[in-house]
Amino acid sequence: MKGMAAMDAITRLGRGAYGVPEAARIAHLQPIRVRRWLGGYDFKSPKGEVRHSGPVFPREHDGAGVALTFMDLVEVLYVSAFLKAGVTMPTVRRVHDEAERAFRVRHPFAIKKFETDGKSIFHRFTVNGTEHVQDRKLYQLVIPQVFALMVKRLDFDSLTEEALRYWPLGRGKHVTIEPSRAFGEAVVGGGVPTRVIYKAVTRSGDSKERVARWYSISLADVDAAIEYEKSLSSSPPRAA
Repeated sequence: MKGMAAMDAITRLGRGAYGVPEAARIAHLQPIRVRRWLGGYDFKSPKGEVRHSGPVFPREHDGAGVALTFMDLVEVLYVSAFLKAGVTMPTVRRVHDEAERAFRVRHPFAIKKFETDGKSIFHRFTVNGTEHVQDRKLYQLVIPQVFALMVKRLDFDSLTEEALRYWPLGRGKHVTIEPSRAFGEAVVGGGVPTRVIYKAVTRSGDSKERVARWYSISLADVDAAIEYEKSLSSSPPRAA
């Protein structure tokens, strides 16, 4: 039993492990908002009736004390991106529920590539070499729109179509978040956490060149790590 528990723990860590505060930090959101999306919440209707709004999407592992996985984190990032683009939460919920049934997966936003025009959400796919975009709200084919920011920052597995890698500063800009590296922390180079680089430069007073030599990374890696960490502290989380 202990061996099985250990293997289960290893498997979970391989999927990434993020507490709500850390997931909120990465998504530039307040933790309370992420908790509401994950666990649901009660609210009063215009008539004063107490109603309950369920979770926006299911977590990969049930249990209040269980950390979010990378797939959960990607869903949080997608929901945040949709809301920032002007998509209403009822639309996000409707599209997620329908896509979950259609694709038979728990986390459709973290598996299929979606787009948004600020009003609805789209899924891009190819049939016989021709690219199409399906409107998951109106259930019809539409002309391809502008790619969502998330699509430009995610790499997907070519076989499973699961999200593999998140580029928080943009694809190719050194910093990545991957569930299989450093337990899902943001890293540069061969897997050095950005927080480690940032602290080495800003708190110890060591030069960027020296830090780069210590961790066998490039100066570009050091600069990217600093830029990413500063972006987390300088961008206030969105209000709930």
